[in-house]
Amino acid sequence: MKPLLVIVAMSTVAHAQVSRHEVEAALSKSVADSHACGGHYRATYDWKSYDELDWAHHDKSKAEQLGYELSNVEIIGSGLDDACDDRDCKAVLANVDTIIYRASGTEAGHGLEAQISGHTVTFVNYVFGSTRDGTDYYQALKRGCATATLPDAPADKPSAAKPKDLGKPSTKWDATYPPDRILAGVGTELCRPLSATALKVSHGKFSVPWYASDWTTENDDAKPVLVGHIDGVVHADGTAGLAMIWDGRPLAARDVRTVRIKRALDSIKKASMTFKIEDKDKVVKLELEVPDNYCEIGWSIRVPHPIKRDRDGDPVIYGEGEKWSKAKMDKIDDYEYNKDSWDHGSIRKSRGTMSYGEITTAYRCDNRDGCKDKNSGWTAVGYYLQR
Repeated sequence: MKPLLVIVAMSTVAHAQVSRHEVEAALSKSVADSHACGGHYRATYDWKSYDELDWAHHDKSKAEQLGYELSNVEIIGSGLDDACDDRDCKAVLANVDTIIYRASGTEAGHGLEAQISGHTVTFVNYVFGSTRDGTDYYQALKRGCATATLPDAPADKPSAAKPKDLGKPSTKWDATYPPDRILAGVGTELCRPLSATALKVSHGKFSVPWYASDWTTENDDAKPVLVGHIDGVVHADGTAGLAMIWDGRPLAARDVRTVRIKRALDSIKKASMTFKIEDKDKVVKLELEVPDNYCEIGWSIRVPHPIKRDRDGDPVIYGEGEKWSKAKMDKIDDYEYNKDSWDHGSIRKSRGTMSYGEITTAYRCDNRDGCKDKNSGWTAVGYYLQR
């Protein structure tokens, strides 16, 4: 045990002997060795923030902490170089000429944040935690770059609507098509099928509002944001001509996250929309190939179809019974297999699956002596369709 105690003591002494000048020199050398972004930095240690820390409640003295601060700052250049491997972060950091390191006694968020404002990057580090490494600075810069303003670039501005010949519209498909959730494909941050609204086709023309994930917030429950629309005309054969226009107000911002969303929208490789009649149903499908994924949004106008109950008995004709609300249907008990009999007039329900949704049907017992089993006289009296 004694050798170990000696080593710890020597380490403490070594840290205690580090001067503020040495910390400043290590910081200056670290950022001077970083050239990946092509700029030159002036480094400053904010000693006022260091002196104002609550040292009375810290397990190291102000002098002893300097050794750890030297370790904290001498790796900043490595984090800068790694961040500059990112195209957009490099564009932000190329305008930076001042690096400030500020000590903090309050642990918030990630413990280390990079605040980017104009030509200055300020690292705010919770110094009472663990010693930092280059990865910590890289991640902090990535987070800081995401909200920093990029230099203006015409190619990254919201695209303007351009006249385009979409073909001859046909009134054959004029109607209002409700969203069909069963036809919705996998959503991405650029494609939110569940946000689709009814598709109205008039005189062969339509416009589809386009929603993307709200990248302006870290709230997972945030509502999608409107980023533009897809205009189109439908031809007599059911094919459609499309024009994608990204003009939502959020896309006018110049922060890195916004520009990346805009670039991703512009990189959509393929978009097609088809109108078809499938077993008397009118079905519309919009298919997109988005970066690293595929998206499909669907609309449909369904006609009544005979649907067999999922248990033995007479078929139920979808659409002929009274359509009930979900709340009304929820008040009914489920069909019970082990029940010997039910009173005359009692109601039970059963669930079935259709090609375009799930249907829950309510049945009334019409047998005077009660319905003793599932083959007794049950009559459909209402239904609830979940698409």
